[in-house]
Amino acid sequence: MNFKKRLPKLRMTVQLSAMVLIALGILYGLPFAKGAFIIAAIFMGPVFCGWVCHFGAMQDILAKIGRYLKIKSRFLPERIRLLMMPLRYILLAVTLLTSASFILNIFTFDPRSNFESFLLGNSIAYFGWAVIAAFLGLSLFHDRPFCSTLCIEGAKYGALSLVRPLTIVRNADACVQCGKCDASCPMQIDISHNDAVQSPQCIDCMNCISACPKNDALSFSLKQKKKKPATLVASLLIVAALFVSSLGSFTASTDMTVSLADTVSGTEDITSGDASGVLDGVYTGTGTGYRGNITINVTVEDELITEVALVSSSDDSRWLNRAYSTVVSEILSEQTAGVDTASGATYSSVGIEEAVANALIDAGSTVAEAIESDLPAASEHTHGKGRSF
Repeated sequence: MNFKKRLPKLRMTVQLSAMVLIALGILYGLPFAKGAFIIAAIFMGPVFCGWVCHFGAMQDILAKIGRYLKIKSRFLPERIRLLMMPLRYILLAVTLLTSASFILNIFTFDPRSNFESFLLGNSIAYFGWAVIAAFLGLSLFHDRPFCSTLCIEGAKYGALSLVRPLTIVRNADACVQCGKCDASCPMQIDISHNDAVQSPQCIDCMNCISACPKNDALSFSLKQKKKKPATLVASLLIVAALFVSSLGSFTASTDMTVSLADTVSGTEDITSGDASGVLDGVYTGTGTGYRGNITINVTVEDELITEVALVSSSDDSRWLNRAYSTVVSEILSEQTAGVDTASGATYSSVGIEEAVANALIDAGSTVAEAIESDLPAASEHTHGKGRSF
């Protein structure tokens, strides 16, 4: 058996290994991992989507189960596919261009992010599980339904691959036009009629290469056909913009510190709250955010919370920053971790509050109350403080 026939098993092994590494917090915790996938997408396409993504792997597993159960895999009709294909790019643009609270709340139920959160040991809202189950159920009948239509992470990697020099290249002289490459593509890309795969929908799964009956008809190599100058410039601009925004999406701010003086012009009239009974000092607490732990340093002076500083967080900075600026200001103004604020980033908000409360409780506060991040249990769509999802 030649190497290309082993590709499907090799890919599944890598996918399952990546899932285990994420569950152990190893792959997710590596600071350079996401940057490496972004760079890889620019030069060789969305290898993350095809070889690493945990939810992509689950869709592939359900597809295999479907084939085992003799369920016929169905492609979307071309007209419907063309209508649905832009959806994930529209959603990507929306997340980059707006910070509206309802948009952030909708993406709380992103099945890929929720499944990742589950692998990291966090609980998931009932509706979140329902969305995961729905897409995995669809995977029995249609390959990669979420990836091809709604995944903004895949859209980002796909758009970054617009200028990639390495791709699936077809040797027209060796191709016998059997169509097996097209039939094996989970993203419904027309491979057999093009010299090279240019589509941002490609996930680098290599299924087409494995399915091809001719050893030299398809290969993963440098593409020869050059783009028109105008197309190349447009692609470069898109890639450059996405590269900058992608770096910012997982790079935490270097100065996530808010002090009482920044929040309140005069502090002489502020009375002690949750810091009552706490000696002067800096205390550390941890809470649960959307993607994992949020660790906070709380400074106490004269039984007042005078400064709140972020130590570490697994949450994407886009969501965390929105919550941090609002919640910490409220905590300092009201001198309590149990503030009632609508930041549009609920999980991060409660995680920050929980971390501050835990720091003060561990420091000996006589009035601070523990805050539990129990949002997933609130399937009625409310938290104990009246926040909506």
